Amino acid sequence: MPSTLIAPAMPPAMPSAARPRQNLLARLQQRVGHWPELMRQRHALSHLDTRALRDIGLTPEAARTEAARPPWDAPGHWTD
Repeated sequence: MPSTLIAPAMPPAMPSAARPRQNLLARLQQRVGHWPELMRQRHALSHLDTRALRDIGLTPEAARTEAARPPWDAPGHWTD
C-alpha cells in the first residue's frame, strides 16, 4: 500500500504588529549583551596610569569621565 506524504502544517504568519516588537526585543538583547564587555573596558581604563593614558591619547580627566559613564551610554559603533 503506497503511503501518502503530507507536508507539515505551516505556522501561521506572525501578525504585522508583533514584528516590530520582536525587532525591538532583538535590538535590546544585542545592546544589553555588550554591557559586560563595555563595563570591563571602562574598569580597565580607570586603572591605567598617566603614562599609559598619554600613550592612548587620553587625559586622566577624560579617562575618569569615560570610566564613569553607565553601560547603556555606549558609543555609536557598539550599537550599530
